[in-house]
Amino acid sequence: MVYEDPIHRLSEALERGEVDPARLEALIRRRRPGRRVDVASVLRAAGALICFTGLGVLYAIGFGGLLTWAQATTPYVFPAAALATAILLHRRDRPEWEVELAGATGYVAFGLASATSVVALGAGPGAGAAISLVAAAIVAGLHRLVGIVRLTGWGLTGSLVAFTGLASDAAGLLTSSSVPWWLVAQAVAAVPIGGLLLRRGSHAGGEAAWRSSAMLAIASAVAGMNSTGFDHLGPWHALLTVAVAASLVAAARFDLPSLLWTGALGALVWLVAVSVVVGSSIGWALAVIVLGAGLIALATLVARRRSPAAAGPAI
Repeated sequence: MVYEDPIHRLSEALERGEVDPARLEALIRRRRPGRRVDVASVLRAAGALICFTGLGVLYAIGFGGLLTWAQATTPYVFPAAALATAILLHRRDRPEWEVELAGATGYVAFGLASATSVVALGAGPGAGAAISLVAAAIVAGLHRLVGIVRLTGWGLTGSLVAFTGLASDAAGLLTSSSVPWWLVAQAVAAVPIGGLLLRRGSHAGGEAAWRSSAMLAIASAVAGMNSTGFDHLGPWHALLTVAVAASLVAAARFDLPSLLWTGALGALVWLVAVSVVVGSSIGWALAVIVLGAGLIALATLVARRRSPAAAGPAI
């Protein structure tokens, strides 16, 4: 076989530590052809989402006439249907994006159903925290069935953030001033987890952890500005700046596309936040221009790293 010698040499290089497994995995993932997204499949998925939404609207119209126990239980029919659809699509070997879309729809529907159930029963944050643990178990179970790391990353992030928030609220620890710090703590906790996953060769897992960390850091900065005021610079503006810069640098350094988009979103938030402070200051206006130029330079670096010529010797 013509590739036996290169494969043998690559295997030896991996054992000697001369080749980074994470970089090799990223290269294979980048080169592997995916199943094409055709117009028919997009239209079919859009139609299914519209029908799903229409059924939800019909259910909401008659929701007030249901008994309390029915109001607390029947909303879960919607996430169950969506998650079952995701599993069915996976078993029928449908494209991954269809499975991921159905799974994400199921997660969103589960969150809405849980909120509806808690309100119908008049339950407190303790019940919400328990439901969040159930959500985490559902995410773990779906991962075993479909194995989409990105879907699992979003699901676990949402469920665990909800659990810690609701548990803190139930314990009386969560106030309007402590919310930003609660988000910061979780953002910081996700950083070493992502690094550990990348070191162990789980490129997608590390990307999910760092993406969650970036989103939490951006949310904490916005929450902090909301509590202290948007009209003057403070530590939350500095945190937002660090989060954006770290996201973009990590995205370029470790080839993490979704983290790049998260950093770009954070840059837009930063621009809005700084614009409130800038006013008529020429110095701050120039600072915004410098940030834009930096993003352009970073985009050039990312484009070079993703090009075939640059990808070859990077292993």
